[in-house]
Amino acid sequence: MIRNEWIAALAESLQTFEETATSEDEKEVVYLLALTLHDNLEWENSTDLTEEGVAHGKTDII
Repeated sequence: MIRNEWIAALAESLQTFEETATSEDEKEVVYLLALTLHDNLEWENSTDLTEEGVAHGKTDII
């Protein structure tokens, strides 16, 4: 539950920063942070890091 609240707060902060970004550099930082968050969540949701998942090769750790 705490993790979901943290992610929601981070997404809200990124949204606020995006709305107030004035330079292209700031907009680029927001984009890269949002992309990184999205990629990490996608990886976490598609990877089975339980003992059983690891035993059956259900991880895509590079």
